[in-house]
Amino acid sequence: MKLSGLFAKLRKNNKKEYMQFQFCMSLSILLITSYLVMYGSDLVQKTLPNGGDSRKIADMIFFLAAAGCIMFSIYATSLFLRYKSRETGIFLALGAGKSKLGRALFTEIGKMMVRCSVVGILLGIGLASVIGVIFEHIASSGNDNRFSLSFLGIAGGIVYCMLLIICVAVMCVRFMKRSNVMDIINEQRKQEPLRKGITLSYLISGIVMILVGVFIGYFVPILSVNISGHWMGAWTNLFYILAAVGLYRILVYSIASHRKGKNAQKYYDNMISYGMLKFQGGSIVRNMLVIALLLMGVQFGVFYLPLQGGDNYGEYEDDISYRYPMDADELSEEEVFAMADKYQVSVQDYREAEFIQVLGDGVNREDMDENNNMIEEYNEKYFYYECISAAQFEAMTGKETEITEGHYRVIQSKSGYENIFNRFDDTTRLYLQNEEDFISMEYDGLEIYRSLVIGAGYGEDSRYILNDADYEKLKAGISQDKIIRQVLFQVEDSKETYAFSKDLYEQFCSRAPESMNHIGAYNAYQAKVQGEEYGYDLPGIYDGKRPALEADWLYKPSIVPMEKENSIMRRAIFLLLFAYIAVICLAAESIILYTRSQNVAMKNSQIFKDLEKLGANKKYLRRLLKSQLAKTFVLPTIMGCLLMFLYELLLLWQNDGILTTGEIKVAGLMLTVIALIGLYQFALYKISMKNAAGVLEI
Repeated sequence: MKLSGLFAKLRKNNKKEYMQFQFCMSLSILLITSYLVMYGSDLVQKTLPNGGDSRKIADMIFFLAAAGCIMFSIYATSLFLRYKSRETGIFLALGAGKSKLGRALFTEIGKMMVRCSVVGILLGIGLASVIGVIFEHIASSGNDNRFSLSFLGIAGGIVYCMLLIICVAVMCVRFMKRSNVMDIINEQRKQEPLRKGITLSYLISGIVMILVGVFIGYFVPILSVNISGHWMGAWTNLFYILAAVGLYRILVYSIASHRKGKNAQKYYDNMISYGMLKFQGGSIVRNMLVIALLLMGVQFGVFYLPLQGGDNYGEYEDDISYRYPMDADELSEEEVFAMADKYQVSVQDYREAEFIQVLGDGVNREDMDENNNMIEEYNEKYFYYECISAAQFEAMTGKETEITEGHYRVIQSKSGYENIFNRFDDTTRLYLQNEEDFISMEYDGLEIYRSLVIGAGYGEDSRYILNDADYEKLKAGISQDKIIRQVLFQVEDSKETYAFSKDLYEQFCSRAPESMNHIGAYNAYQAKVQGEEYGYDLPGIYDGKRPALEADWLYKPSIVPMEKENSIMRRAIFLLLFAYIAVICLAAESIILYTRSQNVAMKNSQIFKDLEKLGANKKYLRRLLKSQLAKTFVLPTIMGCLLMFLYELLLLWQNDGILTTGEIKVAGLMLTVIALIGLYQFALYKISMKNAAGVLEI
């Protein structure tokens, strides 16, 4: 009989190991393919702007997902090759040629990988299609795009299959290169004992490493920038590796260090359990570390959206707010009311006002010197700022505003705050229209009116309220293109409000001239003085027919009824994308934990049989097995969840130095998620324990 026939008989009699390998590979390919097909569809691609932060985050999610899938695929392959080691060694001992045996092994694994690739890709396309149809209904109100199969996504799935095949092939080559037959035969019994002499100082050093790694990686860059203006650079992130090493040392201590202490009897009762853990400690600790890191990945995926907070549409005083230069042929008051009549929507409290674009000074804090210290460069002429008179502001908002000559107030939102790059009081002079003479100005505080804020509300986005007399001086001789008409109004909520808002947005975008086509960071003065070197003279990212597209546009209107609907859709898409990373990491750690549990039962079966012959009853043997499995489940779960929870709390605290009521609610949601992860881990433990006990017949 040929080797292929012998392999077929072995495969028939050992279905469990083959099924486990094929299941892991197919699941890995399914998850990555479905992610890529969904991500590449028009439903997602035409919602996320090209080059935007959201697209970068989605790309980062994919690499995390791919890393998680590759991780548990490699683990599954190592377990399968470990199983194959005994029969491979026996074939070699019986005289089978290494080259023939290698070819037979490659043929067998190659066929399985091809089957897994086909099944994984087809199931991945099917899963993405089902989810895509569901999301069509979620996105239908804010996006006319429909789910369609992404051929680039399918191609990406094929590339991932090829990468996985290469990884498996490399592992097979390394497996077959071993020359010692006994090493191959005993590979399945190979143990990895931990070194002796693990003391309390080893645990303390691990805790210190975690604290130092997080402190230098997270706190030191923040303190450095805020105190000295020195930007330390991304290299400080390398210290998070120190935190990972610290976690590893804590896990090693938990496995290797067991002393009699005050309760010596407890130590003697568990002596066999401690010995078994320590004897296999190397592989146990590696698995525990991977599980802890994967659980941190699960929480990263689940926590991301709550950490972004809400969209705070309740802060907007008006439903509709838009602005445009006076020389642009944009929507008039009559056209707005005619459109409202068309949709039978009631427009209320319609107001218009004029802002003027005025050149002012400012401070540039964007650059660093050769030592990474922040450079504060004062510019006598820096940006065009938009200014409104106190009288017009009061008429628009109903807020009584008194400003003395030579002073200005900044229009801001409730959540607006200064940072190390921008200060509200940077402007000290505003220039007349000849851009030579100026009026000295002094900062006089904030006026809160969210609907009049553009962008972040500082820097090139600053909008100032001026004394009426100062405003008239600065307006004298101004051209039409530097006068900005600001429109505010309310709409009565009805079933046609979204349709009206969508049409208004489309009309506003379609009528915008080329002079309005700039990204949000654009400033006309810097574009004029820098010329071709100005890096922000780019066309805006917006599309009137695709209101769900996350726009980056200087004249982006604020249409709250439409943006609420679109925000729900965008967050749903992000929930989908981040759910993938959570599912992939959870699947990876589940497979590793389950296979580890079954491996513990198979590798230690002889020990359990010997203990039973020596008089151990099944109750004791089950308690011994429980102690072996619980260690792998409990500590990594606690450490992974605790570390990620504390890190996410730091992120919440970093925003403003306090934990707000909303952030405390987010922390409560995190604890709920951690509790659910704990319940899932407990259920997985019970299943693994039951099956492992079945293997040992106890």
